[in-house]
Amino acid sequence: MALTSTEIVIGKDTRYNISLRVDATAGKGFSCFVCGGDRPHVGAVALISRKGEEQIMKLDKGCTELDEEAALPVARMLNDSFREAVSCTAGVEFKDASEKDIKQMRMNFTAAARHFIGTYE
Repeated sequence: MALTSTEIVIGKDTRYNISLRVDATAGKGFSCFVCGGDRPHVGAVALISRKGEEQIMKLDKGCTELDEEAALPVARMLNDSFREAVSCTAGVEFKDASEKDIKQMRMNFTAAARHFIGTYE
């Protein structure tokens, strides 16, 4: 069984740059990492079983709301689409983020996940 790795970048060369890297094990699950903003980091991880049971954990005192908001929806999208176990780590932080900034980042990490889902074989 081959391991494949895919990286998708949305908003390249902008303040709203989001990178989604997905490692897939051909039917044995996905491990992914979402990062972006002013300080990419490891902030939160979402785990979802094949059956859809989920857990989210903050990994760092500096974990932001965006970390959790990126990890869980991306993990859910992959699990809903492929019914495989998913581990999604996220680290997205903006200094002085406005509601508009946060909305754009949410759109970008969701778009990155949709792009992966649409192209994964």
